[in-house]
Amino acid sequence: MVDCLATISERYFPTGRTLVLSWNNCAGRTGTWTNEIGLLDRIHLAARWPVFMSCASDMDRNYTFGWGDKHGSYVLTVRFQFNDEEGVLWDVRKQMQILQTLSSWNPRARFVIMMTGQGIEGYRQRMIKALLKDLSAIQVLNVIILINLSEHSSSRHTNNPSDIHVFTWFPFTRPSGYCGTLSRAIVIDAWMSDSHRFLLNKDLFESKVPENLGLCPLRISTSHFPPFVIFPDENNTTLSSMRGVEMDMLRHISEAMNASVVLPHRIDNGTDSKAQNGVWTGPIGDLLYNRSDVALGAWCFTLEDSLVVDGTNSYFTEEFTFFIPRAEMYPLFLSMSRVFAPNVWLLIFVVILLTAVLLNRVALVRSVGESDSYKYITNCLLRVWSVIVGVSVHEMPRSNPLRGVFLLWVVFCLAINTVFQTYVTSYLVDPGFRYQIDSPEEVIESGLDVYVIDFLHAFLSDNLLNQLKSWRKCGSGNQCLMIVSKSPGVVMLSGKVFVEYKADKQNGVIMYHESSHDLFHFHIVMVIKKGSPFLDRMNIIIRRLVEGGFPGKFFKDIIEKENMRSLSELDQYFSMSVYHLQSAFVAMFVGMSLSVLLFFAELMTRLIQRSNQTNSEIV
Repeated sequence: MVDCLATISERYFPTGRTLVLSWNNCAGRTGTWTNEIGLLDRIHLAARWPVFMSCASDMDRNYTFGWGDKHGSYVLTVRFQFNDEEGVLWDVRKQMQILQTLSSWNPRARFVIMMTGQGIEGYRQRMIKALLKDLSAIQVLNVIILINLSEHSSSRHTNNPSDIHVFTWFPFTRPSGYCGTLSRAIVIDAWMSDSHRFLLNKDLFESKVPENLGLCPLRISTSHFPPFVIFPDENNTTLSSMRGVEMDMLRHISEAMNASVVLPHRIDNGTDSKAQNGVWTGPIGDLLYNRSDVALGAWCFTLEDSLVVDGTNSYFTEEFTFFIPRAEMYPLFLSMSRVFAPNVWLLIFVVILLTAVLLNRVALVRSVGESDSYKYITNCLLRVWSVIVGVSVHEMPRSNPLRGVFLLWVVFCLAINTVFQTYVTSYLVDPGFRYQIDSPEEVIESGLDVYVIDFLHAFLSDNLLNQLKSWRKCGSGNQCLMIVSKSPGVVMLSGKVFVEYKADKQNGVIMYHESSHDLFHFHIVMVIKKGSPFLDRMNIIIRRLVEGGFPGKFFKDIIEKENMRSLSELDQYFSMSVYHLQSAFVAMFVGMSLSVLLFFAELMTRLIQRSNQTNSEIV
């Protein structure tokens, strides 16, 4: 038996990872057990593994172990005495209970149960089957059982009574098992004591989960949580009718594993909780109480979750940030004035005056052959203004110096008008927003009310919560979004993917600015039971999907399907209305009002002049 165990450990136990030796009789600590089988000497002399010794009788003692690497292998020693079949089962259960309390417990490690004693063959098949069934209940599948049969027993592998038979089972391979249900244990190999080798030299720890599950059911626990899990409106729920990022991932995983997916009834925003009596509800409860194999629903895996369940490789990252009310839009009637900054407007008017003065001075110097209209400053001012507004002048300059100055002014006005017309059209359509609050510091300084989704509260530091002047919980993501949409002027802390999906689905009705500073992010995983045999195979498939960029594509496809734009919305042209042309009409009415006032002022001036002239003639 020692030679067999030494060969198995050297061939199959991972080097450098802890090897746990467990037994029920604590007398072994004083040397009785060690001297009887001589195993510890061989293991220590190999110097290939850290060794930890566990005794089931020490269950009441307080073990203090850190969170080190998971154990790599286990060796359990069981004695069969006085035809006590129940005693063997009790012995293994007791040892497994103490091993499960260790922080580095690893149900996916390689287990070897060494059974010694006399008269085992009479209880062999029934006892081994009961042992394997108990171990499968705690997800220990990668296990072999070593039994040294007596001289009266016979086997198709060997008739030598000193040979050791290796028993195991395969949960998804008939006739040993089917879809995770144990049918019977099988002898996978036998250790030949005379030649110190295995008879068939098979892989004793062959993978218990084949790549092809043969349409075995994969039970899913999830809830309606768009855009990750989207249940159909009809009552009949099938994998093909469901949508969402995680459902698309699950569809590819089930096809690669050739598994049939069993879906639950629709539940909106399912939650997990632990009652005072220790009973779990929700997806975690389904996993712990063997009602499901995989749990979905945008699961942000945490340390607390890792204590009770396992998570797959991450395939999506959800970033959480502040969604801040958009700043007020600039008034449309200011669109034309906002094309240039105030100092640029001032500089343009100064240049107009200087150009008019320059034209007038050049016309006075070159008076020979030049029109008299340019010799008056008012006429020059009118002609300069005509050019800048794109209106032809009444009379062109005649002298070459004046024409040169006039040409330079035309080129300047062409550049200014091109820039003005380009930007004024944009501002007429979209006047833009005033200064936008963006960073968390600005949110804190603004004193705005902050609504936080319930499950995010645990991830916010006390320092941040103390700095926020007014914050409150608002329930689930949908509840929080509904409250915020009815209460403008408040800030919401939520995930980007969730809000983007909701905003696009409602055609952009959620008018909130997404902060450019992320507070934190979570890696989303699928959750399975501790020690589940599906983990390794699922991780391989998920890693391939992530490397191919499929999760991001799935999300984009969902957004596109939810936001089929009409042809009018995709049109390149934009119909201007009076609403957009407020600034143009304001400028027109202001100009007309000034013109009317100047007209009446001119009439009044003429009337006053005529009255004064009449009075002077009378006198």
